[in-house]
Amino acid sequence: MAENMISLRQIRTALQNGPSRAENFPFGVDRAAKIREIRAADAFLPFREVIRAEAERAASTPTPDLPFHDFQLYETTGSRMEYERLYFDRRRRLLALALFAVVEESDEYIRALNDLIWEICNEFSWCVPAHLPLGLEAASRHRFPPEQAVDLFAAETAHALAETVYLLKNRLEPWVVHRVRKEIEHRVFTPLYHDPGLHGWEMAANNWAAVCAGSAGMAAMLLEEDPDRLAGMLYRALGAIGSFLEGFGPDGGCEEGAAYWNYGFGYFVYFAEMLVERTNGRLNLMQGEKIRNIAGFPLGIMLSGGMVVNYSDSDDRFELQIGLASKLKERFGLEGIAVTKIHSMLADGCYRYAHTLRNLFWSDLSLLRPDSRIPEGTVVFPDLEWVVDRRYLGGEMFAFSAKGGHNAEAHNHNDLGHFILHAAGENLLADLGSGRYTRQYFSSSRYESLHASSLGHSVPVINGQGQLPGRERKAQVLHIDTSVGRLSFGLELAGAYGVAGLDSLQRFFVWQKREAQGAFVLELTDVFRFRSQPSSIEELFISRHEPEISEGRIVWRGARAQVEMRYDAAQWTAELERLTDVNHQGEPIEIFRARLRNPDPKPDVRFHAEWICMPK
Repeated sequence: MAENMISLRQIRTALQNGPSRAENFPFGVDRAAKIREIRAADAFLPFREVIRAEAERAASTPTPDLPFHDFQLYETTGSRMEYERLYFDRRRRLLALALFAVVEESDEYIRALNDLIWEICNEFSWCVPAHLPLGLEAASRHRFPPEQAVDLFAAETAHALAETVYLLKNRLEPWVVHRVRKEIEHRVFTPLYHDPGLHGWEMAANNWAAVCAGSAGMAAMLLEEDPDRLAGMLYRALGAIGSFLEGFGPDGGCEEGAAYWNYGFGYFVYFAEMLVERTNGRLNLMQGEKIRNIAGFPLGIMLSGGMVVNYSDSDDRFELQIGLASKLKERFGLEGIAVTKIHSMLADGCYRYAHTLRNLFWSDLSLLRPDSRIPEGTVVFPDLEWVVDRRYLGGEMFAFSAKGGHNAEAHNHNDLGHFILHAAGENLLADLGSGRYTRQYFSSSRYESLHASSLGHSVPVINGQGQLPGRERKAQVLHIDTSVGRLSFGLELAGAYGVAGLDSLQRFFVWQKREAQGAFVLELTDVFRFRSQPSSIEELFISRHEPEISEGRIVWRGARAQVEMRYDAAQWTAELERLTDVNHQGEPIEIFRARLRNPDPKPDVRFHAEWICMPK
């Protein structure tokens, strides 16, 4: 069903022939029984303590205002942080107060919840300023005013309020319930379902389509009683869901990385499961080989110590959430799926309601295995052009990953041929992940950021030039060989550069275990061919760990392992650059870039190095 078009007639028939809402709607579980289980389980005690503390804070401290001058900062300076800190604190309060009322079955803070919902309904826009047209003139020309713009967070707000009203409708003030329905109708349903004009995200092959359509579609299933109207709403939502799924190849790989897989695919699953419940099982998107492969994506990129392969705007730390993991295990029986903990409601800085409620109601505590061992082996994503190989030595994991692809991927970095070396819980040769989200980061200035530029990745720089963005800037896979105990990966990368006279740049990786050395070894060979003599050739290697450089040798040391690089010092000179930047959260970080230069490049140049990876 998920990989085939669902007709409007099918949707209408499914709604007409089933009950308006099954007894276990919207989560597909007996809520009362699940709440008793949650309150009896020691594993949920820390979770509930945070909810109580946060609900008390929300009830006893003033709801933050959303001042105009903070709203305007994105337009005037490009900064998102000031307004969004206040905006998301309101969502944090909503989540805490609603969770407390649901889980503790207490009306202790229901008055505060009524007041907060009323205040959220008063907001100028449920969008964040970064997702609105830039400036008053552009906003005035837009076909929808700011209060009817539907972005990720407007749609999420609609879902959070709709689900709160559904779960607590007999405990909230009737005026508040009425107001929620009216505001969602005006702010989300009218612009989405009363206007045939498409919103840009409806055609996006990324997380936006799933989150916006999924959230709005869930709000519709929670609030709309008319099956004819609901059928039309769901038909529109399913069109955008189809766009989201088109962003994945048959291998199920997510070019946006683990965090955005969790976000986009998570909302796809939340919507799909609610659709199953709303149609009494008649419409089921949670089937098919492609959906199963997407579900298994994070299992293929997990490393030890909570680390992951993190290309694009993705953090290097990621852990599955128990709700989503439990549902995927139930649906697909994925081998090796486990979680290390139950995430606090504070783990997500946007305080997403859908994630947290399903961490409660979908939780299978048998998946809670803090000491679970990530399996060894090679994983290839042929559509993404990523390879990952994970092996154990002395009880520690050592892993290698590299990527091809193209330079117009969702949340793109100019990083074709970039690679990661993981040693005993740390990425010693690393991807920096996401920079701070500002207006500039999502503009033509994006590649001035070290995080997105090829200057922040372990790739060559030729004639002083890094890689260029664009769909035409793509790698060509020459070979992938996954012989037992050995991974060989070859790429043609000349197309990533706009360097005149560069005929070919072939990058070859060979990763294998060398028993005699008690180590894993990565061999990297770059072969450059020019029509004329290049002015300069440099090789960059990126880490968050400060290396030691000596002639022909660079060593990166972690807490329990080290990676030693050996290269030909007669052909290449090395220097260390210490750089500072900020991460996605705006926190200062230190970056170490080893730069190797060829002092006299010829039209045919070969660079060869090997990394010996071993426990300390």
